[in-house]
Amino acid sequence: MNIAIVHNHPSGGAARAVYELGRGLAQRHAIDVFTLSSADETFVRSADYARSVRTLEYAAFRPVRFGLYLNDLRMYRDLVRLDDAYRQMAAAIDAGAYDVVLASACRVVQSPGALRFVRTPAAYYCHEPPRRFIEPARRPDAGPLPLYRRLRSIWHRPATRIMERALAERDHENVASACAVLTNSQFTAGLVREYYQRETEVCRLGVDVERIAPGAQAGGYVLSVGAIDRHKGFGFLIDSLRLVPVAFRPPLVIAGNYANEAVARELSAQADASGVQLTMRVRVTDAELRALYANATAFIYAPEREPFGLAVLEAMAAGLPVVAVGEGGVLESVLPDETAVLVPRRADALAAALERVLTDRALARSLGAEGRRVVEREWTWEAAARRIEDALERVAGRVPAGSTA
Repeated sequence: MNIAIVHNHPSGGAARAVYELGRGLAQRHAIDVFTLSSADETFVRSADYARSVRTLEYAAFRPVRFGLYLNDLRMYRDLVRLDDAYRQMAAAIDAGAYDVVLASACRVVQSPGALRFVRTPAAYYCHEPPRRFIEPARRPDAGPLPLYRRLRSIWHRPATRIMERALAERDHENVASACAVLTNSQFTAGLVREYYQRETEVCRLGVDVERIAPGAQAGGYVLSVGAIDRHKGFGFLIDSLRLVPVAFRPPLVIAGNYANEAVARELSAQADASGVQLTMRVRVTDAELRALYANATAFIYAPEREPFGLAVLEAMAAGLPVVAVGEGGVLESVLPDETAVLVPRRADALAAALERVLTDRALARSLGAEGRRVVEREWTWEAAARRIEDALERVAGRVPAGSTA
């Protein structure tokens, strides 16, 4: 097949997923990537696997300090410019005689607007719906804010609602325009069904078992991976580590592709007050991340309702014992008490589970070894690419709907 991949990714798991899927598909198909200049390809480059990469220019206006409603007007104009860029992209795809389009995330609207304009059969891989519209805690104005920002959010509330409505309407129209919606877990499929009123096909992701391999685990720290923001549960991890006896309480290392500076300051202060040694590493290279996995003693994970949890699979590939809060997509990627210890969202429960893993080396070795075996058997990127390939064949009309080919 001739496949056009569309994305405007921020850095993170979605970018890694499409990069690995693209590499797998490129072994059997011709892949061209269509993206925007606002996409973050710092750590994963489309050019590594694509026959060609076409980048259309798009950059949001910088906000004007104390611009008040002027900035809201500029943001709305940005949306119009974004539509224009996606319209051009769709025209180029339709002129290219592609069999199918695989569209991934847009860092502005959640789903790429090319879906609305393209005539070529298209599938949208939904990594997650826009959770800021679903979960109040994920809103930009959630949480404690300085007085000025609180007042500004009140002043801007009417304009903010207009902007959010415009974003949500575009996102819904984009998703409704896709011939098929694919996603990463049954948990995410439920969110998509509720938010977009669309059924999905679950195409599980994977992990590169050659890129991430077991190491010496000699660093003496526990590791967690994810963007440093409130919903990733790092504050909960610090609360949990505080309950581990000081005699063998390990340092916590957090590796993130992004850091909310206010949250990072809060975590540092919380760790200092709790007696937890904390190191935060931001925008680490791939080699640095592999080294962090290789030298960690255990992996702990507690994001709130994470749709999939690619980091858990990476930890399993690294042969690490995993202790995680049992919710969201994590429930579908681990085997309780075989590849991970799952706990409820209670600090005492996570502390007890981690203490057990740290003191029972036989248990830790068993969890790590079985996690690696399960990943090698069931969670490779090759298998993930085959699942995507089958779905795209059906969207392109080459395989009848309902076929298991």
